Amino acid sequence: MTEASARKLATKRAPRSESLATQSPRKSVKPRRRIKPGKVCWNGVTFCSKFERDFAKQLEDLGYSWSYEPEGFIWLPDPKVYSPDFRILKEDGSYMYIETKGFFDYEARNKMATVRKQYPDMDLRMVFQKPDKKLSKAKSSIPYSTWAERNNYEWSSFCLPTSWREECQKGSTNMQKP
Repeated sequence: MTEASARKLATKRAPRSESLATQSPRKSVKPRRRIKPGKVCWNGVTFCSKFERDFAKQLEDLGYSWSYEPEGFIWLPDPKVYSPDFRILKEDGSYMYIETKGFFDYEARNKMATVRKQYPDMDLRMVFQKPDKKLSKAKSSIPYSTWAERNNYEWSSFCLPTSWREECQKGSTNMQKP
């Protein structure tokens, strides 16, 4: 396309900054609530994956008091904020934090290892969709579950295990992060 034809085409197009007020009044424009790709909405909460939603449904069905991404923890070296997927109220009044993982890539593993080192006393546990899945295609690669054990994480496969349930308080406070 030549420069002259590009200028000619640009003059025919309406400017992008044209407001809704200057558009034809024939159709009313209603804003739609859009959910980002991969996001899933359930019970008024927008989750990052179907796996997180399914885990929340399980907590709800079991009657436990939980919140979705309720707070963030700063982790270094570059100040970043880590928000565990779920916070569950325990019988003793403290919290159990749960990170759900479907795909567990290098960046997520690095973040989780760093968070564990910087917050060793936080009751942070992991629930894997597929705990036997290998970290990579290499023959010597280890499963997600082995990685969790090596990094001092209690872990579970897909659901809240009975031993964890015994620590949790029943109730209903499913709130999304502010």
